[in-house]
Amino acid sequence: MIEDWEKILKSMQLGLFRLRQIFKQQKVDENNINNTEMYGIIVYRKTFFFYSMHYVDGLYLADQFEEFTIPDNSFQLIQLSDIIKIQRVINLHNFIQSSLNDKNRVRRKLQNIENAIKASL
Repeated sequence: MIEDWEKILKSMQLGLFRLRQIFKQQKVDENNINNTEMYGIIVYRKTFFFYSMHYVDGLYLADQFEEFTIPDNSFQLIQLSDIIKIQRVINLHNFIQSSLNDKNRVRRKLQNIENAIKASL
C-alpha cells in the first residue's frame, strides 16, 4: 500500500507541475494557476482513498479528503447511499461556485470595458 501511495503522490505532483507549466505558457492568470488542484484515488482491497494536491509557497501539499469501503452486507449499503448523496451535494456546490466565478469574471471585464469607454470620451 505504501508503494502505491508514493506512486500516486509522485504522479499527482508531476501532473500538477505539468499543468501549471501549460497554464503559464497559455498566459493564464496567476491567481487561477495558484488555485489549480490535482486529484488522485487509491483503491486498496475494498477501500477507496481520495487525495487532493495543491502547490503552495514552493511546496506540493497533499491531503486525504475522503475514504470509504465498499459494503459487503446490506447494512453498509445504506452508508453507500449517504456517500452518494454527499458527493452530489459537493458536485452541486462546485458547479455553483464555478458559475459564480465565471459570472464575476464577465462582470469585471464589462466594467473594464465601460471604464475604458468613459476614459476615452
